[in-house]
Amino acid sequence: MLTKPDPTLTDDEQELVKGVAKRLLAHVHERLVLDWRHKAETMADVRVAIRDVLDELPAEPYPRPVYDAKVQVVFDHVCTVYGDDGASVYEEAVPVPTPEAPSASLSVDEITDSVVRKIPSDAEFAELVAQHLRGEAPTFARSIDELLDNDEDDAVEFKSTARWDVREERRNPALEDAIVKTVAAFLNCEGGTLLIGIGPDGSLVGLELDYAHVKPANGDGFVNWLTTHLSNALGAASVMRTRARIVPHAGAEICRLDVARSSRPSGRI
Repeated sequence: MLTKPDPTLTDDEQELVKGVAKRLLAHVHERLVLDWRHKAETMADVRVAIRDVLDELPAEPYPRPVYDAKVQVVFDHVCTVYGDDGASVYEEAVPVPTPEAPSASLSVDEITDSVVRKIPSDAEFAELVAQHLRGEAPTFARSIDELLDNDEDDAVEFKSTARWDVREERRNPALEDAIVKTVAAFLNCEGGTLLIGIGPDGSLVGLELDYAHVKPANGDGFVNWLTTHLSNALGAASVMRTRARIVPHAGAEICRLDVARSSRPSGRI
């Protein structure tokens, strides 16, 4: 993420960036307390840690716009791959030998067997494998800007609001039900990502209108309302396949809801 698709680095710069990446991982792990994604303070602490460590990147290949973009993509990635208990999707990754430590005893057959065994029990891992084979990046591995550039499709959807109807100027249960239907569709298909606070045309709406109708009237209250609403409509097991978080974007806050494919069809379509 720090080197792709840019910038181009010299050998010395690559070594320096590798060191920054290792220190960043250690600093992030220290801050992943229980339920960290549901607390605005801990989310902010993680973002500050990322900014502080990435400030060590060499200035010439990482001018301010590139630096800001890297901070955002790393923050989005951390929020996606680390659960509320601090565990990550990488912890049970299939062991692959690196150039620094080649393993003569690890065969292709062993790697294949490990992958095949893990696929039936881990829907997110299965989705990663399938999309990798198709040459696609899963939506939960994309940054907000990448999702907006992609526009809406079968795996990406935008909702201006979740509770407050802008046109009718009232709370509208139909909007809440539309959120449930979108999540159910993602669960029943290949998963996807819903951005709440983004208009159908990709315009920034933010969550202020919805914040007025949750308690507390902030990001924590909105995520609590959303997860409870989805749990009541779809069941707790389905909600375990989702990850909701508040992310800052262009001076406002939006809600990013990543949904993994479910092995059991949801009753709502």
